[in-house]
Amino acid sequence: MQNAYAEWQQEVTDYEKTALLPATFPPLGWRHKPKTLLDRTGYYMTDLSAPIVAGTFDAALASAQCALSAARALTQGESAAFGLCRPPGHHAGRANCAGYCYINNATVAAHWLSARGKVAVVDYFSSCRSRF
Repeated sequence: MQNAYAEWQQEVTDYEKTALLPATFPPLGWRHKPKTLLDRTGYYMTDLSAPIVAGTFDAALASAQCALSAARALTQGESAAFGLCRPPGHHAGRANCAGYCYINNATVAAHWLSARGKVAVVDYFSSCRSRF
């Protein structure tokens, strides 16, 4: 992801240059990493709502750092910490982005904290039910 947009700008001559989005998605279970950038984009994205633009990598990295700052605060004695991460990250997987999420920030923080002790992740919003 770090170099994808710059590579896209160099590679593209007659296609939309504003955002890097896949044209196709490999079938589920596809094990061979595609060679072209456009095909790799579809390989690593699970939907069309995670465009890669000029500042995507920097924003995703800063968002992960925000989650790590909250985790670090806990190890420094804070009883609670909240990292308001944008882009959020909850739709991102180990090797894919989706839903405007590029790095799973909660996983990054939990992994960092797990090196220092036990960690529990509670996904409150996924378990909420609407009362409307």
